[in-house]
Amino acid sequence: MDIRKNIIITCVSLFVCATLFANQKPYVTNLSRDKYHAANKNWSIGQDEKGIMYFGNSIGLLASDGMEWKLYQTPNASIVRAIAVESHQTIYSGGSEDLGRWDRDQSGELKYTSLKGLIKGDNPLDNQSFWRIWIDGNKVYFQSFSHIYVYDHQTITPIDGPSAFLLLLKVRSEYWVQEMYGALYQLNNGILGKIPGSEFLNGTTTRVILPYDTDRYLIGTSTGEIYIYDQKNFIPWNLSLSRQLRGQELNCAIYSAKRNTYYLGTQLSGVYEVDTHGNILNHFSTTNILQNNTVLSLYEDNQNNIWAALDRGLAYIRYTDGLSYYRSTDGGFGGIYDATIWHDNLLIGTNQGIYYTQYNKLNELDVFSSLKLIEGTQGQVWLFEK
Repeated sequence: MDIRKNIIITCVSLFVCATLFANQKPYVTNLSRDKYHAANKNWSIGQDEKGIMYFGNSIGLLASDGMEWKLYQTPNASIVRAIAVESHQTIYSGGSEDLGRWDRDQSGELKYTSLKGLIKGDNPLDNQSFWRIWIDGNKVYFQSFSHIYVYDHQTITPIDGPSAFLLLLKVRSEYWVQEMYGALYQLNNGILGKIPGSEFLNGTTTRVILPYDTDRYLIGTSTGEIYIYDQKNFIPWNLSLSRQLRGQELNCAIYSAKRNTYYLGTQLSGVYEVDTHGNILNHFSTTNILQNNTVLSLYEDNQNNIWAALDRGLAYIRYTDGLSYYRSTDGGFGGIYDATIWHDNLLIGTNQGIYYTQYNKLNELDVFSSLKLIEGTQGQVWLFEK
């Protein structure tokens, strides 16, 4: 039978019914500086109750309503490395030797006010950069490598503790921080308490602390070791995943409750999505879809889609219920017009002929790398009919 007699087609990228597959493949959009008109590097992400997205950028605070972009700058156009969004009216930010707040005026524009004058001492922020900001009721925590400051809307005071910190991380309603290359501490009522048994992390950089189950935690280091902490013991989570992450510099991570999966951002290999057992579901990198492999921050928006702040640009990882998306990075298959499942194989009709791969390859993000041309089908293929 000449298979081309029953074939016709019209599309550019491939999407398929996600319910057929073990894990859903999202649609990934890369945003470059040409799109948002600011610096390449983005450091942090937030969202307000109106759905406006905010990004800490190397030359200011970026805001987008999904249609337009707006860049807000401090008086000296300095870096905005960390942000925390209180509301549409107020956003907190920190950068190099400065921390402050943005408030909307009557015209709806954000105006910046530096808060460093509230800190006692001569040049108290010399050589300090702020990496994390968290809003806790009527208090705001600003964290640099040397201090954690508490802002109560009138004063700013430092919290007593170790002489150097790594990253202040929020887990559920708790705040955790590692002493630089040392043990872990938990912040309670303004007091830092050491986590017993965490001294084994001495010499590491702990950049990830996430919720696990209802009362356990995942603790991750930059070298890829991830442990389950049950409030008594630190137990290796998934050794295969740790081997995969080794040498890739685990840098940040978030937990998505809706998908019940974790997103792990690295400095050298993009983003991994893993299940609650540590099995890799998706790997987004420059080899398949991302424009840059250095992930500086991850954020889940109010539509349960994932944003990645990158060393060059931004990435938006969007899920559509019932659909998985696949994209060819090299365009070697031409235009894709139709697809179907037949005898445990995926058949793809293109303007070059029919390609096929095994059905189970649909669990891989880069499904195109496994496609093979069916000899004798060369030419335009518009439609599959049974």
